[in-house]
Amino acid sequence: MDQKVVFVGPERVEVQPCPRPEPQSGQILVRTTRTIISVGTEMTILHGQFTPGSYWDRWVKFPLTPGYMNCGIVEAVGTDVSGLCVGDRVASEAGHASLALVAASSATVVPDGVSDEQAAFARVGLITQVGIRAAEPKPGDQVVVIGTGLLGQLVVQYARAMGAWKVIAVDSSAARLDLARRLGATDVVCGTAEQAVPKIMDLTGGGADCVYDVTGHPLVLARALAMVRRFGTVVLLGDAAQTEGQSINQELLVRGVRLIGAHAHHPPAESSDFNRWPVRRVQELFLWMLGTGTMRVTELITHRFPAADAPAAYAMLCNNRQSAMGVVLEWSGT
Repeated sequence: MDQKVVFVGPERVEVQPCPRPEPQSGQILVRTTRTIISVGTEMTILHGQFTPGSYWDRWVKFPLTPGYMNCGIVEAVGTDVSGLCVGDRVASEAGHASLALVAASSATVVPDGVSDEQAAFARVGLITQVGIRAAEPKPGDQVVVIGTGLLGQLVVQYARAMGAWKVIAVDSSAARLDLARRLGATDVVCGTAEQAVPKIMDLTGGGADCVYDVTGHPLVLARALAMVRRFGTVVLLGDAAQTEGQSINQELLVRGVRLIGAHAHHPPAESSDFNRWPVRRVQELFLWMLGTGTMRVTELITHRFPAADAPAAYAMLCNNRQSAMGVVLEWSGT
């Protein structure tokens, strides 16, 4: 029987049966082999505590099927779909379900040499690539990444691949910083963002060229603005569900800082780039980088659960989220 994960309400997770859907125009049906839990986004949804009137408050409606990182095999193809065939192994933006209807435009064929587990990270590879493109880092830039969870670890790797001179990771977890250093960070600062400000100014000689806030914590943005050089760039890549306390301080004005919000559905800075880099092509690049070893995700996997045990996976995250990063749900296949 086909099944899906359902957030029935705040703090309530079930695995429920689901009927077989049929792909419509522009859709494909994917038989899922692996999905990855987006620890930040999904636990924010599951807790159900949002600032009234915020984006999160408007978006999240229970019950819902969470997730957006999926790898599987194309089982059926709707009309008006090109470039994808039954039997193709694809990475896509689909939730935690054994059968998933997917917009064909969000699905990318997985190359040989990239495992299903690795390929399931394609969507966060896209999200972080959008953030990197938004800031337009240049070879020799000094980059700060605040927050070294799943997205932060990928930003660290992208920044090094783009030729950054220094990539400085900031986190209160020594274990996550050790991983960031192994994946490309040149320097690490252990502590809160507030504690890190003077250390960043010292390491960069007066401020970083680009600072990424990947925490989703409302108080961090003001500290990020204090870490960047004059006319530098701050990218907000972490989305705070509770916005109380999030502020833009005088550093934005005095330093002439460029502040950018980056989201998975945003085009790159140049419209011509967007024409060259639609979702499928961005994910193709990420999967190619996985295949060449330029990007690494296997080290980010901390837990694996059979899909039927999804409630236990979320219970673990509720109790010990800091120990987890890449949490894999195994649906079928190898």
